[in-house]
Order: sequence, then structure tokens, then C-alpha cells
Amino acid sequence: MIPSPECRPNPPRRENLNRTDWIDGPNGLDSCRYLRHFPGAVDDGHWTENDPAARAGDPDPTRVVRLAAPAHRTYHYWHVFVPGIAAGQLYGYRAAGPWDPANGMRFDAAKVLLDPYAKGLTRSIGWNDAHFAYMVGHEKADLSFDERDNARWMMKCRVADTAFTWGKDRQLRTEWHQSIIYEMHVRSFTRDPSSGVKEKHEGTFAGIRDKIPYLKELGVNAIELMPIFEFDEFENSRTNPETGEMLLN
Repeated sequence: MIPSPECRPNPPRRENLNRTDWIDGPNGLDSCRYLRHFPGAVDDGHWTENDPAARAGDPDPTRVVRLAAPAHRTYHYWHVFVPGIAAGQLYGYRAAGPWDPANGMRFDAAKVLLDPYAKGLTRSIGWNDAHFAYMVGHEKADLSFDERDNARWMMKCRVADTAFTWGKDRQLRTEWHQSIIYEMHVRSFTRDPSSGVKEKHEGTFAGIRDKIPYLKELGVNAIELMPIFEFDEFENSRTNPETGEMLLN
């Protein structure tokens, strides 16, 4: 763990509650989380973008920042400013606390957790029973306790640079009665080769961009994207009827 003077508590302002974002001043990350039932501590683990942890599944982070009360806790909010963070930084949380299923508390510091407010993730999750807080197949079912570390298979959060220069772009502000809206799913709209987009753009935002001329030919002047948050693409039992291959969600 890094020395505590490097990271300051940085008590949260109202506008910073429940967020991980850039702040003004030297490059750094200002993190604040609401955790009501949390008598333990939080570990903020960092993996550098080019570190084997991000690519080969090395379970050991290059740096760990320990958050502990009372320095990093104000009421139910846990907060810290970490200097030296830049876009592309990979990170994850570990939460220490009581294992008390009867009262709804299942803290397990062996598990790397995602930041629910992360603006980016890297690598697909490598499915493994170690992700569960309990021993799969154990006679006590979900009342058992799994001590295995899941960092090797867990995806990591990625710090994103949210700055974007729109230049001369302006909102179209099309009147509702003139709007022709096309609702679509980002992946499925161009995932199939029949979409005609470049292979590297299939199933991506870039693929949608490539199809703008086609949409305009249809008379479409607005698109509405179905939810674009992260999900488990392997949570699907259906197979390709021709090849028997498992289909992605």
C-alpha cells in the first residue's frame, strides 16, 4: 500500500457525491462513494494500462490505496483524492466488512469489485466460480464463504478522459412532429457482415457512424440507442442452430 500522505482524504462536496471524476488542478482522481453499512475499510487497487494485470490477468495491482475511517469517511461517504492518475488508468475496489448474510451483509475483501460509476471498463470478464462470495456447490449453499481471489479473471475499471471539443457542432433541435426516430441496439445494428460496414467496425459505435448515409436515405433524422451500459454477454443459453456455437447476449 502507498504511504498515506500521498493521498489526501478530500472531504466530499455536495456535487461530488457518488462519483469518480476529474478535478481541477494537478492530474488526479477524486473518488467519493456512498456506503451505508460499512464498518470496515476500502482498498482502491490500481493496474497500469500496460501492466500484465490488464492483459494477462496478473492478480497483483501495481499500487493499492487504503481508505479507512475516520480520515476517508464522512457520514456514509468514503472519499479520497489520488494524485498521478491519468486517462487509461485501470482500477478496482475491495471492500472489507462483516460476513453476516442474515442481515444482508456479505463483504469479502478477496473479491475485486467494479466501480458502479466507472466511465469505462477493460477486457471481458473471465468467468470463474471465484467471482462468487460463496462456494458453488457447497452444502451450505450461499451461506458458505469463498476466500479465493478473483482479480485474475475480473475486468477492471478504466479512467476516461471526458473532455471533448464539439467545435461547430450544435444540437439539431428538430421539432417533435418532424422527428423520425430509429431505435437501435448498438451491437446488433451492424454486428452481422450484411450490414456492409468495415469488419473492425461491426457491432460498434463506429459502425453506426458508417451507416448514417443509409439512415438518412430512410428519412431518419434521429436515433435512440437502447441501454448501452455494460452487461454479461455470456448470460445466454441459446446456440447457433447451424454451427451449435454459443451465442453472445
